[in-house]
Amino acid sequence: MSNKPAPTKSSQDWLIGSLIGLAMLALAVAAWWWSQRQPDEDPTRPKPVWVDVERVRPQMADGGMANIKVDLQIDDAEQQKTLSALAPAFQSLIQERGSDMTREELTGPEGMRRLAKAIRSDVNNYLRAQRQPGRVLGVAFQEFHILP
Repeated sequence: MSNKPAPTKSSQDWLIGSLIGLAMLALAVAAWWWSQRQPDEDPTRPKPVWVDVERVRPQMADGGMANIKVDLQIDDAEQQKTLSALAPAFQSLIQERGSDMTREELTGPEGMRRLAKAIRSDVNNYLRAQRQPGRVLGVAFQEFHILP
């Protein structure tokens, strides 16, 4: 048998407190390191490329007005500069499409989907007619207001 005195309660408390403190410090350092590392980018998944189209304010078929500002998602990053130069033509197409629709046709999520589909179709038809490479994959509304 050994004659070692049993550890006292206060030294056990100090030891447990020190271990908990070290564990918390290690956890904090690990969290900091995890937040500072650079995310791995997936090379197989391309980033979306957008063409900004300035706001248009068409007078709708029923006499009302709308504010519409969109970004067009395109399929090829190399064509972004070329297609951005055609943005005024895209504005005209959106203006014309907006003037063909009524407040009732544009109201609600279904109206926005219908307008987005029409804009995408109009722009892609224009690009084909002009023999321009690149296609519009999607339309993102930045602004969409039907004015009273």
